[in-house]
Amino acid sequence: MNKQEIIDNQHHLDSMYVTYNVRFWRPISSGFSIIILFVFTFYLLATNTGSFNEKTFIFFFMLLPGGLLAYIFNRYLACYNQVLQVSEANDTFYFGDDRLNKYNKDDIGRITIYQPGGVKKVHFFYVFEFTLKDGSMLKFSNMLISEAAVLNNFPDDLVSYGNKSPFWRL
Repeated sequence: MNKQEIIDNQHHLDSMYVTYNVRFWRPISSGFSIIILFVFTFYLLATNTGSFNEKTFIFFFMLLPGGLLAYIFNRYLACYNQVLQVSEANDTFYFGDDRLNKYNKDDIGRITIYQPGGVKKVHFFYVFEFTLKDGSMLKFSNMLISEAAVLNNFPDDLVSYGNKSPFWRL
């Protein structure tokens, strides 16, 4: 079953299934503070009439939020066509890019949630790693599904929070 068939034939599926797609507003909203910082430093660079050293300093200061924005946009491009269909009441779920694969919740060995700084208070960028009992892994970010939706739809006893940065996990 490909992504378009799933979306077009949604009424044929069990109404208990919820379909999650990557939306462009999710990376924009998750990086909103970075966007503001980038625009502000760009404005400072454009309006600065100071010396070459001042402009160079502002330019290098602008590279940090610019690099983070490029990373977020790159992550979006890497996973923009992911689809997850899940139901709280059903033991099966579907995940994939162009072709959805069927998985069973009983086959999940561990769910690891990675977040910046490893603290639960930071809600900027998450990576979810589902390690299946056969050793395979499913990886996706909060651009696809929120932490709350993962906690509601999958067994709580399998969830742990990783202490490593999520930025290189995908």
